[in-house]
Amino acid sequence: MAQSSDTKDVDDLCLCGRGKLHDGFTELRIRVEETLLVIKNVPARVCNLCDEAYISPDTSRQIDEVMEKYRACRLVAKPIPAREIDLLQTA
Repeated sequence: MAQSSDTKDVDDLCLCGRGKLHDGFTELRIRVEETLLVIKNVPARVCNLCDEAYISPDTSRQIDEVMEKYRACRLVAKPIPAREIDLLQTA
């Protein structure tokens, strides 16, 4: 059965209620124990207003594979500088 244009329009709307989704890329930041891991160039549908990113099930599976390899030390990650601030501790 063909997808109606009404359904297609709904698929292109962001949950923020105002933005439209377009094909693009995002970054994922994942904390692994005391390390911050950044996965760059993740294909996603990205909102043109709020930058919320939605990844597909296939991309999610690919990220799971990357994480499995990383945790098993079979994937080398480039070190990057990072800093952390706890907002509850700044008051």
